[in-house]
Amino acid sequence: MAYEFLPPGPTPEPLSFTHFPDRVSCFIFRNWNMIPVATMAKLLGTTSAKILRIAKFMGLPKYEAGQTKFWKTRGYISLIRQNWHLLPYEQILEMLDMSEKELAFCLKEDDFLYHKLGSLKPAAKVLKYEEPSEETIARLKEIKNELCADLVKESKNFAPFDFKKCARVAPAKTKNLRMIYPYSASYGDPLMDDKLSDFSDEMLKDYARAGINGLWFQAVLYGLVPWDRAPEMSGDYERRVKNLRRLTDRAAKHGVGIYLYFNEPRSIMLEWADKFKDLEGATDKEGTLCLCTSKKPVLDYLENAMATLFAQCPNLAGIFTITRSENTTNCAYSTDEHKNSCPICKDRLTSDIIAEVLTALANGIGRSNPKARVRPCSIWWMQLPHG
Repeated sequence: MAYEFLPPGPTPEPLSFTHFPDRVSCFIFRNWNMIPVATMAKLLGTTSAKILRIAKFMGLPKYEAGQTKFWKTRGYISLIRQNWHLLPYEQILEMLDMSEKELAFCLKEDDFLYHKLGSLKPAAKVLKYEEPSEETIARLKEIKNELCADLVKESKNFAPFDFKKCARVAPAKTKNLRMIYPYSASYGDPLMDDKLSDFSDEMLKDYARAGINGLWFQAVLYGLVPWDRAPEMSGDYERRVKNLRRLTDRAAKHGVGIYLYFNEPRSIMLEWADKFKDLEGATDKEGTLCLCTSKKPVLDYLENAMATLFAQCPNLAGIFTITRSENTTNCAYSTDEHKNSCPICKDRLTSDIIAEVLTALANGIGRSNPKARVRPCSIWWMQLPHG
């Protein structure tokens, strides 16, 4: 099946899971109490009773429908990862109740998930239920004897996402930054939650008492400040900014600063690539358009977008940013091979390119809030200035 938005990478044969007698039992085992049994049954073209029968053969813990309700929103990356070699795209989309665009966004913007999955999608065949043979049932019972007694014992008090509810450490006060990721926050796009349920007042008070004065989470700049040439990329940006302003104001009352993690400029998905052709830089092997920061409009966007964001959210404490990583951002984000595919950047020092990106971000922030902090991460900088 051809897809318009999903990455067009390699499609090798999927891994085989020979410790299971068939793919159906592997699927049920891996997704037990994470996907509703009714969803499994519909996906495999069978009944819930038959899914439960296979689970019983393997000695899986009691089915707890209540445990499945959070996985689609808080654990969807785990679901994608553990089914990547088991299911084709169409069944992953059905399992998660996602559109093609939503999954494409997740693979690209959830901390470059597609890269972490190998920059490929195994050619898994559609998975359908088949009645187990006597030999298959015997192997399922062996699995029960080998593993599942311990699994049932360990799962008795398991409550997914019921994380530690308070921070107990109380170090001496300091003017230095003590910044961590919020212990209860999901990744992805938390600013789309109007209740800001990942950032309760109780949690903020706990962190303040523990001496934590900074919390960070991911953001995508075009999701907060639109490009003039493609505002349609930035759906719901006003909602995100409104919730960010609410959160930063509330956190500031507890003495906790909110820092956004940026990995910019984000490459452009093919859906909008035609509007950015004049800004294209190095060749991107993952099928998106890499923006060349040696072209002034790209740096102008970074600076002006930061100025706009920090003007709209005056209590936003700052950012930390990664400029070289697995994620396609500037033309020098990775290797010389990548940089050399840009006719402009191939003749420039990587250190100069990175410095320009950081300068643009810092200048924009400084225009609106000179007290806000910019924290660059030096990952992969060991190769500078020539790499």
